[in-house]
Amino acid sequence: MNKSDYIDKMELILSDKSKFMADVDSDGLHKLEKKVNSNLTKLLNMNAIDKDEFHLLKPMGSVYPHLYGLPKIHKPNIPLRPILSMCRSPTHKLAKWLTKILNPIRHQFCKYSLIDSFDLIKYLKDMNIKTKTMCSFDVNTLFTNVPLRKTIDILCDYISLNNLPLPFPVETLKDL
Repeated sequence: MNKSDYIDKMELILSDKSKFMADVDSDGLHKLEKKVNSNLTKLLNMNAIDKDEFHLLKPMGSVYPHLYGLPKIHKPNIPLRPILSMCRSPTHKLAKWLTKILNPIRHQFCKYSLIDSFDLIKYLKDMNIKTKTMCSFDVNTLFTNVPLRKTIDILCDYISLNNLPLPFPVETLKDL
C-alpha cells in the first residue's frame, strides 16, 4: 500500500464523528492527567490503593495516544484496522491496574471468551468436534462499534447484582 492510499484510508476512518473527535483543547492532555490524579486520590482516600500504588499509577510525562492503521492484507481493497496505542497516555497505568482487578470478573461474566488463536486450539483440543458444527463470523469494525458507556453500565450492573468483590464502590468504577 502506498503512503497516499494509507493516509486516505486513515482520514476516512477519522471522519466518522460518531467515533472520533478532534481535541481542539491545547490543554486537554494536562486536564486528563488532572482527572486521573483526582480519581487516584479518591482511590487512595478510600484505601483501595496505598501510597506506593498511587505513585506507580500517577501519570507523569504523558503523551497523546497514537492512532495507526494495520492493513488487512487478506481483504479486498486492503482496509485498515484502527489501532489506538495508549502507551504513555494519562490513562495507561490506571487501565492496566483495572485490568488486573476486572479479569477475574471477566472470567465469570464471559465464560466463552478466548484470548487468541492458541487459546482456541487449547479449547478445541478437548472437544469432540465430529459432533459439532463450527462457524466463523467476519465482524466488520467490531471494537470501534462497541458502545463504551453501555458496556461499562452492563459490567457494573453485573458486579452489583452478583455482589462481586471490588476494592472500591461500583460507582467509582464508572468514574474510572
